[in-house]
Amino acid sequence: MKMKVTFFLALLFVLTGCSNKLFMSQNNQKLKYHKKQYGVIQAGDLYWMSENLATTTYRSGKKIPLITDYNIWPEMMKPACGYYKNDTSNFRKYGLLYNWYAVNTGKVCPAGWKVPSHEEWLKLEEFLGGEKIAGGKMKAVTGWKRGHVSGDDIGFKALPGGYRLNDDFLEGFEGIWWTRTEADASYFQKVEMNDAYKDLLSGNIIYIWGRKIYYNSSELVTTLNQRENGFSVRCVRSKKTK
Repeated sequence: MKMKVTFFLALLFVLTGCSNKLFMSQNNQKLKYHKKQYGVIQAGDLYWMSENLATTTYRSGKKIPLITDYNIWPEMMKPACGYYKNDTSNFRKYGLLYNWYAVNTGKVCPAGWKVPSHEEWLKLEEFLGGEKIAGGKMKAVTGWKRGHVSGDDIGFKALPGGYRLNDDFLEGFEGIWWTRTEADASYFQKVEMNDAYKDLLSGNIIYIWGRKIYYNSSELVTTLNQRENGFSVRCVRSKKTK
């Protein structure tokens, strides 16, 4: 499958670069996690949260460091979370932004749930008809700037919660979600990229797969991210998991 990939790098500015079934909303299913109720929807053999994760603690109850200082965030090499512009109304609307170090603990989601892998996002993309239209089918009906393409006919309720690095960016315009999968170094040997990207990728940097939806597009964009970024999280579980 040929993918359009966007790179999100730890710089002061961001460098941007098939099923016919419908998604079935399980309106009667709720997941309670740390006193918050999350909706649950089903796609094929996977269940997804229909809201972004909004917990400041791991499943054990141990606190995830909540960071409000933008100057500290890009330099952190340990788990962290925060909410857009440190505004509690954004926390209620979009959930939290997490860095990769928090995601990589494997402990942010409820028992039996996990941050989706790159392959599980590909499953969802295929289930919704491919990357060109999947994003539009995932968008919440309201909450996007300047209107948007398509609407939420699938129950995913994707919102444009923006992202964090040395500040918070693009609330209202885009939403970005982590996967739990590191990008295989062999990937970079197979794709065509300009010299600027080649120079940036020449070091021993670990990249993580992610997904992005933009306000004026129906596409579900595949992204490659550095660990210092702060993105949203959805949790997923297999139907086989009890």
